[in-house]
Amino acid sequence: MMQSNPILEAFGNAKTVRNDNSSRFGKLMKIKFDSNGFLTGADITKYLLEKSRIVTSALNERVYHSFYLLLKGKDRVTYGLSELPHYKTVNAGKAPDIPGVDDTEEYNVVCEAMSICGVSDDERKSIWKCLAGVLSLQNAEIVELDADSSEMDPDTLLYMSSAAKSWSVSESLLRSELLTTTLTIQKQKIVSKLNRTKALDARDSLCKATYDNLFSWLVNTINKTIDTTKVDSWIALLDIFGFENFEINSFEQLCINLTNETLQGHYNHYIFTRDMEECRSEGIDITSITFPDNKPCIDMISGRGGILALLDEECMLGKATDLTFLHKICDKFAEKQQTGAGKAAALTAAPVTESFFERPKLAKYPSFRVRHYAGTVTYVVENFLEKNRDTLKDAFKQLMRDSSDSLIATLLPAVNTDSNVKLTVGGFFKNQLKELMELITSTNPHWIRCIKPHPAKQAKMFDGPTTLTQLRSSGVLGTVQIRKAGFPVRIKIPDFARKYKIVARGVEGVDFTNPLQIANAILQNSGFTTKMAQIGKTRAFLKSEAYQQLEVIKKNKLQVFANIAVSGALVSLARQRTAAFLKNRQVETVQAFLKARAAQKLQRAKDYELRKDVIIAQFKFLLKMQSEEEIIRDELTRQEQSMRSLIRNRRVEDLAALEARWWEQKPQRDRQVQVQFIETELEVRRERMEEEEEALKELLALLEEDYIDSQYRQEEREEQERLAELQRVREEEERQRLAELERIEQERREAEARKAEQRRIAVYLWEQKKHEQEIEERRRQMGEANKMRFLSEARQAHKLSIDLMKEENLLISRERTEYPQPIFKVAGPAHPMPSPNLASGSSLLAHHGTSAGGLGIQSPLKPGAFSTYRDASGSPGSLGGHQHGRNLGIGGLNPMWVNPAREKAKLQRERIVPDQYGSLHMVQRMRKLQQVRDAIVVRTPVLKLDDVRNPLNPTSPDWEPPSSDVVILPDGSQVRLSECELPTSDDVGGVGNRKGRLRGKSRYRTKE
Repeated sequence: MMQSNPILEAFGNAKTVRNDNSSRFGKLMKIKFDSNGFLTGADITKYLLEKSRIVTSALNERVYHSFYLLLKGKDRVTYGLSELPHYKTVNAGKAPDIPGVDDTEEYNVVCEAMSICGVSDDERKSIWKCLAGVLSLQNAEIVELDADSSEMDPDTLLYMSSAAKSWSVSESLLRSELLTTTLTIQKQKIVSKLNRTKALDARDSLCKATYDNLFSWLVNTINKTIDTTKVDSWIALLDIFGFENFEINSFEQLCINLTNETLQGHYNHYIFTRDMEECRSEGIDITSITFPDNKPCIDMISGRGGILALLDEECMLGKATDLTFLHKICDKFAEKQQTGAGKAAALTAAPVTESFFERPKLAKYPSFRVRHYAGTVTYVVENFLEKNRDTLKDAFKQLMRDSSDSLIATLLPAVNTDSNVKLTVGGFFKNQLKELMELITSTNPHWIRCIKPHPAKQAKMFDGPTTLTQLRSSGVLGTVQIRKAGFPVRIKIPDFARKYKIVARGVEGVDFTNPLQIANAILQNSGFTTKMAQIGKTRAFLKSEAYQQLEVIKKNKLQVFANIAVSGALVSLARQRTAAFLKNRQVETVQAFLKARAAQKLQRAKDYELRKDVIIAQFKFLLKMQSEEEIIRDELTRQEQSMRSLIRNRRVEDLAALEARWWEQKPQRDRQVQVQFIETELEVRRERMEEEEEALKELLALLEEDYIDSQYRQEEREEQERLAELQRVREEEERQRLAELERIEQERREAEARKAEQRRIAVYLWEQKKHEQEIEERRRQMGEANKMRFLSEARQAHKLSIDLMKEENLLISRERTEYPQPIFKVAGPAHPMPSPNLASGSSLLAHHGTSAGGLGIQSPLKPGAFSTYRDASGSPGSLGGHQHGRNLGIGGLNPMWVNPAREKAKLQRERIVPDQYGSLHMVQRMRKLQQVRDAIVVRTPVLKLDDVRNPLNPTSPDWEPPSSDVVILPDGSQVRLSECELPTSDDVGGVGNRKGRLRGKSRYRTKE
């Protein structure tokens, strides 16, 4: 960590007018500790390196120290550099040296620090070569051919070659990119020449980008060495640039002052918040307290629609200039009042209306002014857009990435052809500042203010105005204003009551043993309002004005009290002396007193006479000495004048002799000088010819080497193109293969989706048909059950009829024996039971309304009674119809029994005759009923509907959509899947709703 300072100071610090080692970048170092409190590592973050100082500096200032270290170091010749006076970059400020600093020794220190911080020897050489290239390229001058073109100055081509050699890039390509630019119009590249101004800007942009990225690489390399993941806590040190206000302020000063403005806003808010929290804890009313808020100024610069946002907007416009940017911000902010409100916790400051922006009426350059917390700064808008864009041609990036030096090839980022939106310097800086403020807000910050007592760079000096300016710029005076806005004087209540108890004198009802009552009485007697002073729980809070006024009141009270006390003491003393004098009235005492007074007066008179003679004698001696001194001074003046006249005369004589001797020797001197000049000229010409010959040989060697390198690069480029073409063909084949696989996969997914849809439709149709069959099956089973019940009852009825027939025959025999004349008559027509049609397979009983005939039967036990089966309509023999009484289970039959008492008279006149078919016929009918029952009981075996092994069942895993698009349903019916679709939510029913209905020709809903 300690060895990182020489590296960062060498590459990021420079000499300024006010500081010999000024940091020109912001640095945040997070020092990390483990759980035991031991130092484990650190992490460094840099902010906004001043790029303009890479290529030039102001008067009496220097560029970055690293350039001077390289030119004065021991390895200068190794990197192909001349002496320091030959390079214009390091002599721009005309102050190449710093008193008391040895750049040669500093070079050795930096190299040693690099090796300690993890920089290898090859990387160290690449770093210094990178700086050598920047120095050499800045010496390469560009001359103007015409208004639209330029060329390299032939006298500085040597520096161009040195820069290309240091960076290990192609000299011809570097020269071409500096003098031309390539535009892409409708996919066609057009090369156009650059004028001298644009060519110089391109050169400076390349140097700035190379150095800035080199500095970032150094920071990252140091972080790799000193950073660690074993961290339990950390302390961050922020070394940021201070507030700047120069004669000419540009874009860099705006960013620097924005940083200081933002930090000052956070500082104000933090101090005010802590101050108000203490007041609240003491119960102090702070509703009327306000504090200076610079939030409107921060929003005007970095907020939405602010100066930096408008600058980014102008940078995106092709025809925008610095003047259009100035007009835009002046139209928006000039003469407009910015209103800000400072907030601290729940306290809201009163609105402060201020103008933070103005445009100078009379200015030498196009500029605008911003009223910062530390003062008003004038910003010149020249090169604002160019500095914010920080554009670097893609050709430069590719050129540097093609370098044979491994480090230099990684400094600049790769060309990004996909991104059209590039982050500006202002936008990047705002993001960094936002992250910094989030970090500071999440911590417990402390501030260290560095004050320089004077600008002379000397010891034991102090300059008041300079110190006051720094106090204002660092925000210390702002802190004083914040404290004065509240209650800056805070005294504990016991101390306050003890110190100002005298002020409370005269207030009635005060217990002077209670400090709180004394404190309230002090404020009451002083006449202070709550805005001037208040008493808290443990302290007395006073404004500075109230404190000063209270001191005056205390002083006046003490003065009155002192006057009264002294007067009383004097009166008491006088009384005591008078009493003593009256008590001792002896004449001796009075005479002694008078003698003493007389002796005292006599002694004083003698002393005066003696001192008077001494004073007069001393005064006379001084007058004598003064007169003698005047005589000696006059004598010395006369001697000096005579000496000067003598020297003047001798000087004239010597000058005349010297002039005559000079004219005598002049021809000889002229001949000697001429001879020396000719010899020197010949020597110089000979050396120049030798140097030119050597340079020509080196140039020829370089050209030959460059030609070989170009041939080699051409072969490599052709090989790369061939490989790229082969790779492109492979990629195209791979893309086609992937597209074919994707198409096959898409078709497979579509087939699966289609199969799933057909399966869902088939399942739906299958379940619907299955549901219908279940309904039919239940109906059939109910019919068969009704038939079986009817047959069972019919058999019982026939059996009963047979028994009755047997009894009837016996009865007839008996009656014939008893009654010789036949007294029988037909009781009514007997309807024969219809024979079941077994051949046709139809049911014996039809559902609802089928007649099965009737039987008239006479009870053998009760001769006067008979029974008959009647239907619901009352006609005998009807087995159909709906019954309204008790259902005996035979269709719709309802047995009706006739009252025997009512028929008794009829039986006396009529005789019941047997059925005309006789007993044999009844037996035959019984057999036919048995056959019908057997026919009904027989079942035809059918395939189970829920059998998953059935390949026609769509719920079976073996089911496949039919190729003919026709599905066979459980009842054998067929339906076409393409004509069907699942019911929508408007349709009633479905697989889960047994009351559902389908519409369509085949009772299924078809597609529209």
